[in-house]
Amino acid sequence: MKSTLYSLLKYLPLVIGITILSVGAFFVPWREVLPYFSRLSPMSYISIFVLGIAYYLVRIIRYYYMLGVLKAPRSFYHTVLAYFIAQPVSLLPAGEAYRVVTLKKHVKVPPEKGVSIVFIQSFTENIAMVVLALASALILHKQVEIILGIILLYIVILSLIRSRRTAEKSRRLLNKLPFVSLAQAKLHPFVKKNKTLLSGRSLVMLFLSGFASTLLAIILLYIIAGDIGIQLTFTEAAIAFVLPTVLQNLSFLPGGIGVNEQGTVGILVILGAALPAAVALTLIMRFVTLILGVVLGLISLVVSKRS
Repeated sequence: MKSTLYSLLKYLPLVIGITILSVGAFFVPWREVLPYFSRLSPMSYISIFVLGIAYYLVRIIRYYYMLGVLKAPRSFYHTVLAYFIAQPVSLLPAGEAYRVVTLKKHVKVPPEKGVSIVFIQSFTENIAMVVLALASALILHKQVEIILGIILLYIVILSLIRSRRTAEKSRRLLNKLPFVSLAQAKLHPFVKKNKTLLSGRSLVMLFLSGFASTLLAIILLYIIAGDIGIQLTFTEAAIAFVLPTVLQNLSFLPGGIGVNEQGTVGILVILGAALPAAVALTLIMRFVTLILGVVLGLISLVVSKRS
């Protein structure tokens, strides 16, 4: 009975995400959406490919850098394989945790270091996105209160993951939840490695790389929006990409399915885009930030099997 309940709860986030996506798709005028794809110029298709690859490359470089900071074994080629092979699985519930497995298998990184790398990669990138969202919101005078609230939340989390004392209290609290059993011996090394990654030069480098990958995605959204006829300033493009991405990560739904799509379409419509154009732009961006990663992951899996 307990195992059955656990299985149902494990797939509940995926079911919720697909349900949100399906309900939204029901109200989309798809016949009006499809013509927007034919409006894309060859330059836009080149931008999708080049900036899409660069978006993932910056993330991989961040992984590679953190391996060096933690003095873990590292090979750039195998780091690329480890990152991309985990992409398809990351769409499943708790799929991000599979990155720890691929880092161990392909780069020989111990799990206790892999967990910190996976967690800090996502955390620092989210902080970079929140800062960009706040700067854009201050310029536009929109959604400032929401973004300030998210920043405060991240500050609290940052203090927790850097402090051994607060982490111990968090461990005791988490262990009161169903199906959770977090050993003290495993938590303290995790906190120590987090503190190493979030200190001094490492902290600066991680934040800068977080800004870089986010800016690449914003530039792409800005280019594609202009090509299909959506008039956005660069600041508005930043809000349209960053805010739904931060919300998807806070939702804990696999791949942010449902939350990201609905959020992006909603913000684009608020900014003046027609619904069909907003849907088309959202699909293109999700292709870059989600589907392209899955395709590259499948290719990496084939390369890994052959080698």
